[in-house]
Amino acid sequence: MAEDRFRQSSHFRDWIFTEDELQKRRTQINQEFTKVVRQRLLEDLALQNKDASDSNLPPTLDQNEELELVNYYTYQLNVLSSTMSLPTHIRAAATLFFKRFYLTNSVMEYNPKIISFTTLYLATKTNDHYIPIEHFCKNLPKTTPDQVLEYEFNVCQALNWDLFIWLPFRPLQGFLLDFQVVIPETPMETLFECHDQSKRFLVETLHSDVYFFYSPSIIALSGIYHTNPSLCLNYLQAKSINSIHDLIISISNSLDSTKNAKLDREKAKDYGKKLYFCMDPLKKKNSTLYLKRKAEDEEASLGNKKQKSSTPADQLDVNPFA
Repeated sequence: MAEDRFRQSSHFRDWIFTEDELQKRRTQINQEFTKVVRQRLLEDLALQNKDASDSNLPPTLDQNEELELVNYYTYQLNVLSSTMSLPTHIRAAATLFFKRFYLTNSVMEYNPKIISFTTLYLATKTNDHYIPIEHFCKNLPKTTPDQVLEYEFNVCQALNWDLFIWLPFRPLQGFLLDFQVVIPETPMETLFECHDQSKRFLVETLHSDVYFFYSPSIIALSGIYHTNPSLCLNYLQAKSINSIHDLIISISNSLDSTKNAKLDREKAKDYGKKLYFCMDPLKKKNSTLYLKRKAEDEEASLGNKKQKSSTPADQLDVNPFA
């Protein structure tokens, strides 16, 4: 039943992909934003009366480098959530918000460090876990409330305002309750231990792309298999669903490899330095291009206000419905 409802959800419709589809989407985003950013960098150089030629542009991030940075900040997001003692479902929602955002945007346009804070704060709000923004920012050195909130609307737009996420933790609990009925000889202590260890494993692997490929129920079973293979296999056999045996093992192994993958902090720092120089100048508030566009917007806004204030009084008195 739960699996059927999931397949009718916007989560399944919009955020479940094949591996090829996910790869193509990331490649497309990188290629599109590379062109946009390079054009804006050239414009910024021209405004500074510098050599605005391709040879004078800094190297941009390729797709793999972007993904490395996204994965790095996904991991950092989980660490921050743990430091703030946030509930598991909020940590998971923030992580998936963050990863989804970069399926339609590039780190060269939106700083992943700031976006990670934005998605975390958004997750607290969408899950009724209110934290005053000033208190939230006390956990974020050199970060202001305005920075956290600046791109909240952009994040919501990128997510198509789809702020409900199906997570594996409720199916995990449901399966272990069903275990009591299907294999009643299993000691309760074993089930409690399996639940806690499986949940911990799933939290530690939230940064895996597995969440873009499979339903929460299948991921939950894979977590149980990782914790207690014999218990999981006995359950599959008792429920006559051995057909997913190989899939469960494959997903469990994939999650395990994600958990054990070493995070290369030095490489992430190098990519961060590279990002600093190829960042979209329209998002750098001290860039010449940003200041020019800001002045143009302010001038246009002032012109609109003058136009409204100069409207003849007799026109204002006309009944538009007459």
